[in-house]
Amino acid sequence: MIGASARPHARHRIRVEIGGGALHLTPPDGRGRVFALASFELSIADATFARRFVRHMRLWSPADVVHLITPPEEGAIAPRAAGLPRVPDDAGIVDQSAFETVYEWLVSGRRLGGRTIEELARLAPLATSGFAAVIGERAAQIAVETIWQFGGPMRGGATGDDVRRRLRPLELAARDSDRAAEALVAALAAASARALHPRSSS
Repeated sequence: MIGASARPHARHRIRVEIGGGALHLTPPDGRGRVFALASFELSIADATFARRFVRHMRLWSPADVVHLITPPEEGAIAPRAAGLPRVPDDAGIVDQSAFETVYEWLVSGRRLGGRTIEELARLAPLATSGFAAVIGERAAQIAVETIWQFGGPMRGGATGDDVRRRLRPLELAARDSDRAAEALVAALAAASARALHPRSSS
């Protein structure tokens, strides 16, 4: 478990990264762990920590268990009469937006297919480096196929401009995230190849 030896007053946030088949969890000391997603169960519920309301996500498999919570300082004060379960002391604190993105990824079946570029752009900042490239390639596929579906590329080299417009959500995410930037680079490279060879890359 994360920080099993830590006391409640020494709690800290962790960085959660999404890989193709695992969650990568890294505390500030850098001693990370990997939770495999090949076979796992998930539950989410309201809970309390340090007399604050939090959202509590529990992941478990035959070999491991992970507890993740939203930041306690962002939750309302929980009265003793609330009767909600208390979060285990080894739970990892995750930013609210990351918590929601991870939860959505897990309950949706961990598939990139069927997602929009906007949804991929929200996922990219939490991706591992390798998975960010996969996300970028998927975004490129959507962008190029959409352009060809609605009349094909315009003349005069505007295909690249069309692709950049389609990838705008990913470009915006890349301004604040190195991993989203990696996804964008992969997307632009893949889109260029697909635009040049649409039949072979379909």
